[in-house]
Amino acid sequence: MYLLAKGVPRNDDESVRWIQPAAQTQHPQATFTLGVLYESAHGVTRSYPEAVKWYELAAQLGSHEATYNLARLHRLGRGVARNIERAETLYVQAAIAGLVDAQLSLAMLYEAGQGWPHNSKKAFYWYRQAALAGHADAQINLAYLYGQGLGVGKDLIESYAWYVIAAKAGHHLAADNVAVLASALNSQEIDTAKIRAAMLFSEAAGSQQGQSVERECADTKKFTGGCISLTVPRALRKEFCGAPRPIIFCS
Repeated sequence: MYLLAKGVPRNDDESVRWIQPAAQTQHPQATFTLGVLYESAHGVTRSYPEAVKWYELAAQLGSHEATYNLARLHRLGRGVARNIERAETLYVQAAIAGLVDAQLSLAMLYEAGQGWPHNSKKAFYWYRQAALAGHADAQINLAYLYGQGLGVGKDLIESYAWYVIAAKAGHHLAADNVAVLASALNSQEIDTAKIRAAMLFSEAAGSQQGQSVERECADTKKFTGGCISLTVPRALRKEFCGAPRPIIFCS
């Protein structure tokens, strides 16, 4: 209540006073939220080791978001020794559980190869899972992989279709990429791509199951393929920008 400012002014100190006892009783959401508070320095002094401690407990109690946050801290080496292998294991657990942020993070880990072997096929797989769940950054990155033939056979029609879907999701670069890619396709191919986009949009809508789409931090990257020059975001997600997940506590 105090943390979300529902009916009262927001008060981080008061929030901690209520959350800590609940976390001590191993309330799943309270343990996760306390970890977020220690990581984000709301109502307490920032302490990554304490954040790791409470995330670990919350993960043991079944919190997939805690597992995701643990993966991020292991990847960054905050509050624990940097361990990319452990981070990957935790990302996989959260991704398999259906956490879209984890699916996107795992795809980026495999694509970027930052301290971990580059694997375009695995990156493609997890981008597609997150894209079908409605994540616009995953959708536009998936379109990029199709356009370049990374982890999957090069397919400009499929690439166009996913850019269309990302544009419908509101991604600020997708519409421009649709227009540019259209110059590389003939009218019949564009019609086919639009039909494919409609099919994929329907498939994605059926798989989302109420999951929300979050706007993540991103940078941009340009690439050229034949006569095509697209500006494509390389989504870095919250965890790559160091921002903790939203603070939520339910009694």
